[in-house]
Amino acid sequence: MRSRTWTRARGTTAAALAGVLLVGCSGGADEAATESADSGVEYQVEEESEGEAAPGADTAGGGDTASALPVAASLGRRVIRTATIELQDADPGTVADEVTRVVERAGGFVATADLRRDDEGVLSGSVTLRVPSERLDTTLDALEALADNAPLRRVEEQDVTVESADLGAQLRNLEAFETELRGLLTEVEAASPGAEDLLRVYERIREVRAEIDRINGRLDLLDDQVSLATITVRLTPTIGAAPVTDPGWAPGETVRAALSAGARALTAVADAAIWVSLAVLPVVLVLGVPVAAGWLVWRRRARREGSVAPVGSPGGGV
Repeated sequence: MRSRTWTRARGTTAAALAGVLLVGCSGGADEAATESADSGVEYQVEEESEGEAAPGADTAGGGDTASALPVAASLGRRVIRTATIELQDADPGTVADEVTRVVERAGGFVATADLRRDDEGVLSGSVTLRVPSERLDTTLDALEALADNAPLRRVEEQDVTVESADLGAQLRNLEAFETELRGLLTEVEAASPGAEDLLRVYERIREVRAEIDRINGRLDLLDDQVSLATITVRLTPTIGAAPVTDPGWAPGETVRAALSAGARALTAVADAAIWVSLAVLPVVLVLGVPVAAGWLVWRRRARREGSVAPVGSPGGGV
């Protein structure tokens, strides 16, 4: 009897706790995530301001691109690096094959390739490469050495340290909150006979899990972009690199061209005859026949009047 009374009290407490969590958990979780994110950012700033961070930062900002990433890594920074390079060569096809070998030696791979040949067989297009971020500069040097000219070489960096710290803090808070909700679900399931409280807690767990999956997906994407730099290689032929050929005299082509021109001329004559027969001739017949008939009648009448001599004329007798 005493044990049963204790179970009911515990169930009532669990139900009340579920209501409180369902009403205020969203704001509390967001505030906790914000506070943890802020504390993570402040901690990162303190790390960068201590020890050898300041000299390293000055060195990175001094223009040494090759040492920028190692310094950033030593400071705990997370940087996404992207690069664009244009390669001009008399034989872009050979350069494209060498680009694949260079990226494989660097430990990377070809992500996409958009290459095409023109009517003369000259290759051009672009290739997207993924290489380890710490090997970006050496890979760019190797790519630049493949071609006759490299008119464009651009490197861009995006610092995602603060975003990663903020997402990490949110993830930890949401995982802890999910653990509490699952424990609460067990208590409500044991104490509450109705399904309404269970559905509310379960729905909240589902929302928290969806947010956790979203943050994990974003963190995985950032990890991939930070660890592997992206290089866009544009391949263009050198001006005047198109093959110059002398086809020579081709009598067969000349005969075919002449026959084609003759056929076009005969076709034009036939078309003109058809137009005259079907469009011009009917109009001439419709309008010309009445005019010609009238002209003939007038001509005969004039001849008849001219052949009859008038009475009392000088040439006539009495």
